[in-house]
Amino acid sequence: MAHLACIPSKTLLRPGEVVDEAVRTAGTGSPSLGLDKVVPYRDEMIRHLDDSGQVKEYEDQGVTVFRGVGSLGGPYTVVVGDQTIESERIVIATGSDPLIPPIDGLERAGYWTNREATTLKKVPASVTIMGGGPVGVELAQMLRRFGSEVHLLEAGERLLGREDERVSELLLEGLSDADVDVRLGAEVSSVSAAGNGRTVRLADQEVTADELIIAIGHKPRLGELSL
Repeated sequence: MAHLACIPSKTLLRPGEVVDEAVRTAGTGSPSLGLDKVVPYRDEMIRHLDDSGQVKEYEDQGVTVFRGVGSLGGPYTVVVGDQTIESERIVIATGSDPLIPPIDGLERAGYWTNREATTLKKVPASVTIMGGGPVGVELAQMLRRFGSEVHLLEAGERLLGREDERVSELLLEGLSDADVDVRLGAEVSSVSAAGNGRTVRLADQEVTADELIIAIGHKPRLGELSL
């Protein structure tokens, strides 16, 4: 999951952060920022989404790696394909999948999750992000600094609702100062395709952008484990 989460997101956030620091520091110029130079470095950091090198590293250390869908076959037993593995202890570390809300028209219109957003090759001219939690806020900041027009929709009354209220206030101030269109209490009723973009309908308004990113949270990946 690191290849699809914290590693690419922090790799993409850092260049914009450096530029922002330079702009706000007396006596420094404004460096250029281009995704074309960041993409090769990001791809290297996430090993081009290829874990074969890591598998070999594990095997060199005496770890046996089984590839396939695993499930619990009973007490102390894991089944992978036609192989059965027995162990006194079984650790469940299967990660999570993006949580996709049952919104009318969403599947037909199409959307990105954090996976597509952090492996992008080209910055969209405009983007709507559903979700004002850590992932949504990170993506809003990153994409805005790379030049996207960003609309951030949060159904709650503040960003990062689990954090201290002052944190939410500071984030709202920072994003607003960066010209991110933040809309709180934004309940989405439907989504539709609009030319090459997507239109998100709220209670009394609409937001249209080239891309739509769903970032409302994650759910445990447990479906095939036979728990």
